[in-house]
Amino acid sequence: MIRQIAPNLYSVGVVAGDLRVFHGHEMSTPRGTSFNSYLLVDEKETVLVDTVGEEYVSELLDHIRAIVDPAKITAIVSNHAEPDHGGGLADLKSLVPNATIICSNRGAESIPGYHHRDWPLRVVKTGDTLDTGRTKLTFFMASMCHWPDSMMVHVGGPDVLLSNDAFGQHYGLPARYDDEDRSGQLWFEAEKYYANIIAPFGRNVLARLDEFAALGLPVNLIAPSHGLIWRRGIADILAAYRRWANYETAKRVVLAYDTMYESTRRLADAIADGLADEAVPFNRYHLAVSDRSDVLADIFGSRGLLLGSPTWQGACLPTVASLLDSIKALKFKNISVGAFGSYGWQKAAVQMIEQRAADAGLAVPLPGVACPWRPRPADLEAARTFGRDFARAVSVSSSPLSLDGRG
Repeated sequence: MIRQIAPNLYSVGVVAGDLRVFHGHEMSTPRGTSFNSYLLVDEKETVLVDTVGEEYVSELLDHIRAIVDPAKITAIVSNHAEPDHGGGLADLKSLVPNATIICSNRGAESIPGYHHRDWPLRVVKTGDTLDTGRTKLTFFMASMCHWPDSMMVHVGGPDVLLSNDAFGQHYGLPARYDDEDRSGQLWFEAEKYYANIIAPFGRNVLARLDEFAALGLPVNLIAPSHGLIWRRGIADILAAYRRWANYETAKRVVLAYDTMYESTRRLADAIADGLADEAVPFNRYHLAVSDRSDVLADIFGSRGLLLGSPTWQGACLPTVASLLDSIKALKFKNISVGAFGSYGWQKAAVQMIEQRAADAGLAVPLPGVACPWRPRPADLEAARTFGRDFARAVSVSSSPLSLDGRG
């Protein structure tokens, strides 16, 4: 989609509205995504900031040709070399062999690592600039706001921040700006993107936000490499990133489980009744049929996680184990965990969930609930009481947020 977003600055990337998975199959994209690339056509320089995935290069080139002959590109900025942004770099470079590739110090490692080419690279650091004629590009190192090579570009004059992965969403809809969105899902997708991709790097996000603020560069648009451009909601998304990077949570609970013969499901029903008794909002997921990246996004912003599994092969079910692995890898914080489940010959799943939650640095405020074989009325009542007690435990925490992530 071609869109002029500022004088001499164009969005020339590709909308992939039918893409349903990302990062291999690790993240769902039910609303598709976009591969955003930006073209600055100025007096001294014609600069392309980021490319697109290799499979979308021909469409990118068509968009560029609608504005300028690609041979006139004098510089290609690689904010981050991952293939969804840098996949088209070799094709572009073959068309403009004399164009300068501009990257971070760590980009000088990742670019040849991906492309196996000995291209000359201009390595920049925070505060370095490029005079393009009527405007000036200022480079900003955003290391570990996703990858070590990540950086951003500020386009002076129109004051547009080309932020690469930061502030992005997998959102492949016809809208181009946040205030054009009519689906009502933009903020969920922004938080889902953060939770599944950027969450492990909260400390770095906070440091980079402070460093960028210290540069004193005004921002009228934040244009990420996936999803919509922030125009009306700039202050909101900046504030949300600070909250998310501080791992602030809302007074809500995620109730997630897997089951084999419905015993653990029946415990989940009773626990849900207990949560409802205490009027604590919660979302419920059967992990075997739920989207894991959606579940993770919900857990990230919740104060409590109730997680259930029967004992299977001396352990919890693989869906539950995998979720715990992801929570640990993504370094979620400020979440209390309660475990529940059924068992037959061996009582193991509840203890395993509790131990793995503790290993991930999460609190386990109450002993879990387990019942042998099929729940009896007394077991269901114990589960309901457990739901009430857990609701009270999470209710005493602070830092409530609204469910759309904006406070």
